[in-house]
Amino acid sequence: MSENPLHHILALSLQANNFPNALKHLTSCYNTINTTSDSHLLIDFKTLTLLNRLYNKYSSQIFLPLSKLFLLISKIVIKCNTDIVLKVVNDILMLCEILKNTDIAKELEASVQELLNILSKTELENEQKEVVEGLIIKKNFETFDTKIQEIIQLVKENNITSMHELFDLFSSFESFTEQIELFSSRLSPLISVIHERNNIELAKKLLMFLEHFVFKFNYSIQINDCIELYKISKTSKLTPKILETVYEILNTIIPYDISITQHLLIIFQRLCLLFPSYINKFYEHIHSVLFSAAYSGSSDIKSKASGLLYYIINTSEINEDLKTQLSKSPELSALKNDKDFCFSLDVHEKENSVKLEDLQPFVGLPLNANIQAGEEFYYCVEIVEENSILTYGFASRYYDIDFELLRVDLPTPQIIIKENNIQCSDTTYYKSKLISSPGLYKFIWSNKKSWFAFKNIRFRIEVLTPCHKIDGNENNPHKVIDIICDDGIKITKDVLEVGIWCKEKSVWVMAAGVEEEMSELDINAIQGFIYRREQDAKRKYLSVKIGIVGKKIKKRSDLKQLKCVIMARDVDAVALLNEFEMHKSYLKQSQGFSSNSSNTLMCIMQDEGLRSCVIHKGHIMVDNNNQPIGDLSRANISDIYIGISTLLSLFGPGTVILCGSDTPNIQQVLERIKILVPEPILRNSLIKTSVYGPSASLIAASFLYFLNNKLKTHI
Repeated sequence: MSENPLHHILALSLQANNFPNALKHLTSCYNTINTTSDSHLLIDFKTLTLLNRLYNKYSSQIFLPLSKLFLLISKIVIKCNTDIVLKVVNDILMLCEILKNTDIAKELEASVQELLNILSKTELENEQKEVVEGLIIKKNFETFDTKIQEIIQLVKENNITSMHELFDLFSSFESFTEQIELFSSRLSPLISVIHERNNIELAKKLLMFLEHFVFKFNYSIQINDCIELYKISKTSKLTPKILETVYEILNTIIPYDISITQHLLIIFQRLCLLFPSYINKFYEHIHSVLFSAAYSGSSDIKSKASGLLYYIINTSEINEDLKTQLSKSPELSALKNDKDFCFSLDVHEKENSVKLEDLQPFVGLPLNANIQAGEEFYYCVEIVEENSILTYGFASRYYDIDFELLRVDLPTPQIIIKENNIQCSDTTYYKSKLISSPGLYKFIWSNKKSWFAFKNIRFRIEVLTPCHKIDGNENNPHKVIDIICDDGIKITKDVLEVGIWCKEKSVWVMAAGVEEEMSELDINAIQGFIYRREQDAKRKYLSVKIGIVGKKIKKRSDLKQLKCVIMARDVDAVALLNEFEMHKSYLKQSQGFSSNSSNTLMCIMQDEGLRSCVIHKGHIMVDNNNQPIGDLSRANISDIYIGISTLLSLFGPGTVILCGSDTPNIQQVLERIKILVPEPILRNSLIKTSVYGPSASLIAASFLYFLNNKLKTHI
């Protein structure tokens, strides 16, 4: 058997004279695992021992890169023998404890539970079985449900204390993830009883509770003399699973008068931004609140309602039926005729700025920690983007507390804040800091000075990331290919490539030779399609690469849930696909295209309109503003024959690729353009239909990740 290459790479990493060089070898280790068939054979006890030595040598500097390597290992190690799997589980749990509460720690914990559940269904030795059963986390909601029943009893007595108890219950957890899970799945009995009581004070408190989970996430923040736009990073943890509970709460609040329901406008604004493809579920609620605002609300409320209605009607991601119903509703005509029926930053909650030092975002309820005498509690945060904002606040019950904030992914941890004996039992301690460098940051609350008393703290920690020039839900025409998110895993036989073609009235999806039609670009539908392909293949893929193409592609933040998504115009993707196939054929045969035609390719698509692009030497041509050169849609040319003639005259000679559902035959094209194109250009050019015919757009979408990495065309 040949030597395991990881042993050599990891040995070089250990021998490196500094951490950057060690990290290069660790990255090489990641890539080797990622690109090797049967890569599980590389994971043996020697590999894991060498990784442990790296951990011991570099300590906190290497925690994050090592955790990402172990996340990759966790996806393949189940094929190894049980002792190796358990060793990996042990090493991952050690990292999870160190990286407590970071997103990567949550991913690692989920991977461990998946491994343990698979192991539990296999034949194990008694000792192994005990270890596995002891590590499997069995969710127990008994204590929570008991407390909810106590709160329900108070609600039945119309006791407002019930809602204080609810807030306190949700403030007893150590993570926002727990709060969201319980909000999404365990509150129906309580909401039903509140609905039955018809008590306005209970309804007000329930609305306040809802605002903690459908929270403000866009902020205009004044930093020195500049105002910058930021977004709460925990927005990514909000999934459609919360919507059923949101729906039930809205049902409870809607029957009250405008003094209560006017506050739902801001809830609908946030839901439209977070879940545009699901907002049609709330049609009756939205219509009711807009109607009340139009005829019973103040001028300010009517203005907000008009802005919201305009946003809904003019947002492409929102269901067309909902837009039509609201647009044609006579009850809402007063809003459509209002002077504020126009685009407004207020819908995005970006209008009013706040100074950095005054920033106090409320995301969920405060988290909780009980610190025994002589002990510490810590909470880690990974800052991914430079110039992010870190906000934190805490309060202790009865006692003062020692506090420290460190950056720990450095050779020597950097102390950012260190304060002792902070008095925060009466007034909350709150600060916000601009963090210039990405890294791992650690909050420590210490009770080491105490001999007897434990200390209880409630705390909030939020990361706000800068909003880039192009909003996540807006079209970005300045890139040929847009990488929405990337899992970093290279294409191997363990990767599923999914292509999605968005048309005006339908969406087509394809993978593993199977095509399906969807009514819209819906995350759940895509995940269901992927699940069915995995069931067909009787395997779980290491990575799923999703390419999305269409006439006008718009980025959506919820697509990041799919882990690896890349987008492009359909004509650009088809052009790249044809260029690749031509280049491959030319290399194999060394014939078939003249040097001119092989260097320049013009792709023209006629399908729901005319559009085009020009490729020269493997790259789509763009102007100084990064706009595609040679796009007929920008020139307002709608006649395909004039379009072909124009492109050939400007960029020919070259190869012309015709694609789309309304493409004329080649002979017809030649007859129509021969009097419009100079004869030498036409003689040295080639006109042909696209490879893969009518399926070209869908196939190009499925190959988009490959094409992007192979041809390096993204700007």
